[in-house]
Amino acid sequence: MNLKIYNIPAVLRQAFESIEVDPETGEILNADALESVEMAATEKIAHVARYIREMESNLAGMKEAKAAMDRRIKSQQRQIDWFKANAKAGMIALQAESIEDGDIVVKFHKSSSLIIDDDSIIPSDFVTIITDKKIDKREITKAIKAGTDVPGVHIEVRQNLVIE
Repeated sequence: MNLKIYNIPAVLRQAFESIEVDPETGEILNADALESVEMAATEKIAHVARYIREMESNLAGMKEAKAAMDRRIKSQQRQIDWFKANAKAGMIALQAESIEDGDIVVKFHKSSSLIIDDDSIIPSDFVTIITDKKIDKREITKAIKAGTDVPGVHIEVRQNLVIE
């Protein structure tokens, strides 16, 4: 039986609905068909679970590789920043506006950046107030479990799939 994982509930329902019972003995006449569907479904779920476990392992490896790459990126950026700071200090010590050497030109470029010295005296025309609403789910859950009725929420019990 070529059973698809997404078809299992429908195929099982169909198998249960097509059960024939001998009215005289109460014996299930087509029990083999139901058993065959149940075995195929069990086998398919087990195969899918193995595939999920493999995918989770691959994902863990990817996350580990990404973390290692992020560390390398940060290290490289720190090196770049260190070299730039020292090159800038060297040019200042030389009192040089620019340095040219063959294929490279190093020079200062003026830029500006706004620095806020005291935000309490900035005119309101330049201030936007942002409010953020945060619901404390942990405290609400504690309150409900302690017997308090909290309007607008409920606790939903779920079944989470665990693959070991």
